[in-house]
Amino acid sequence: VAPRGRGTVGAPTVERVERAVHEVSIAQAIVAAVSDAVGGERVQRVDVSVGALSGVAAHALEFAWEVATANTAMAGSVLVVESVPTTVFCPTCGKVVEPPVGFVCPGCGELSGDVRSGLELEVRSARLRDPGETSS
Repeated sequence: VAPRGRGTVGAPTVERVERAVHEVSIAQAIVAAVSDAVGGERVQRVDVSVGALSGVAAHALEFAWEVATANTAMAGSVLVVESVPTTVFCPTCGKVVEPPVGFVCPGCGELSGDVRSGLELEVRSARLRDPGETSS
């Protein structure tokens, strides 16, 4: 029996904890890469692309950002995540398509493993703060 006022909805599960740890470590790797690239300059915003097949949950990565950036030159910065859909090349149709399910071409039904997008996890850009600007 759950204590009064506490149910199991939203309770931490091993899967949720593992997912959070996974995204925090990815956020920390992004912080390290951007910090190396900007040489300690204060960062206002970081834009990343996250593919549907990358194994990264965009919402969890955004949530982990504040933890990963604490006490760094990126504290108070914003992480902007662009979700990249899965696309495959269909050799039968000769087109790059976005399959609704699996890797099956929506035009002809052909199965294709020639993935053209959706595996990305890329830092696209970092915007620096103006010298007099403080974090919000």
